[in-house]
Amino acid sequence: MMKQKKSLTKEQYLRRFSRSARWRLGAAEAEEAIADYQELIFQEERDESKLVEELGDPIQAAWLLTDARGYKRWMWAFTILIGCALSLAWWAHTGLPFYWRLRHGLYGLERQFLQAIAPMAAGMVLALLWSRRRGGRSGPLSWRLLTALGAVVLVGGMMLFQVWHCFDIPWTIESPDGSGTMTEGFASAAKWAIDVGILSALAGAAGLILARCFGRRWMALYVLGMTIAVLCIMSQETLLMTDPWLTAAEMASVRGYLFRWAGLTGLAGLIGTGVALC
Repeated sequence: MMKQKKSLTKEQYLRRFSRSARWRLGAAEAEEAIADYQELIFQEERDESKLVEELGDPIQAAWLLTDARGYKRWMWAFTILIGCALSLAWWAHTGLPFYWRLRHGLYGLERQFLQAIAPMAAGMVLALLWSRRRGGRSGPLSWRLLTALGAVVLVGGMMLFQVWHCFDIPWTIESPDGSGTMTEGFASAAKWAIDVGILSALAGAAGLILARCFGRRWMALYVLGMTIAVLCIMSQETLLMTDPWLTAAEMASVRGYLFRWAGLTGLAGLIGTGVALC
């Protein structure tokens, strides 16, 4: 005995079709398909109880409109882009990249910074190329996108302020037994670098999905989120690998080294964000 298809209201049908169409077709093509289906669904003579029977399952209807080759190309690009973002989130969380390395000794900070920049650069270049060639028209600039970008910049700026200030305070307090205990200021800066790094990378992943579904300008959130995540990883690496007993002059030198790298990386990320918004 065949299972009877569940009936949907017109609003439910259009909502399910829209979600599937935006992902399968991309924002530009999906808008046209959604407009056509909205006209079909909301015809006065259309019997709501027979929507699925007459128009088919909403998800399958979107699949039937999909260019299989184009969707396959998107999935390959999506896999690489989401992998770049999640690798940075993983590194920010654990302190280790996916490729094995020695944390102390043989590898200097410059090597660590370049390793962190690599997935950001690869993701940014591919994201911008994809959004330009296959992302469709840019559409209006959303206030939601501007709010998201502003939030990422604000939180990232607060993290960098904490790290900058951290070099002006003691990192450890020597105990009577000779061991060292982290100061509250140092622990706070390190925690900010970890938490903001994870959240920024995940915000970038969200921007990637939103760029597919709602317009290519959302790719700016992907680029900016990756950039802030890399700055957090740079800060983590520097705090982790610096001797806490350095003199004030030596600490100032390390801070200058970190923020020179951070400045160049941040500038590249901001340029990429601006290109994605255009």
